[in-house]
Formats: sequence, structure tokens, C-alpha cells
Amino acid sequence: MKNEAFTKYAELESQIQALEEEKEALKLDVINEMETEGLSTFKIIQGTFSMQERKTWKYSPNVEKEEAKVKELKKEEEADGTAQAKVARSLRFQLAK
Repeated sequence: MKNEAFTKYAELESQIQALEEEKEALKLDVINEMETEGLSTFKIIQGTFSMQERKTWKYSPNVEKEEAKVKELKKEEEADGTAQAKVARSLRFQLAK
């Protein structure tokens, strides 16, 4: 087996992780700058930054109780074979520490 592809993949994963960390740090700066300037969008040659909102919901205890019932029903169907499992294959790589 050739280790070249594995080694290259690991090297790229390491670089991507470092870039993602750098990007996250810059993201906070960009958000702060846009909020300070009161901007919802900002265009540069490479693309457009846009501030977005995402709404989440907190439901009543009654709804949460019903969700718990549905969760239990799902477990029962998984156990008795009524529910059908769908299996997807993917590759996972974890950097050594």
C-alpha cells in the first residue's frame, strides 16, 4: 500500500485546521467591524460579507414532553426492525496530537 496519499491527506488536514482556526479569529474581527459600522453587507473584490440572523425556538414543556415520546417511539422502532436504517460511508481522519 502506498502511504503517499495518506500522508498528503494528513498534511492537508493539518493545514486546513490551522487555516480554520485563523479564519475563526478573523471572523470575530469582521463581525465587530461590520457591527461598529452598522453594515449588513460589505463587498470586496473576492466576494460579499453578509450579516445573517437565525431564529431558534424554545418550546413549551408540553411540546418537549411529546418530543420525548416520539424519541422513545423511534428507539422502539429501531429495536424491533420497523424503522429502516440508512447507512452512508464516509472517510474520517483525526490528526495526531
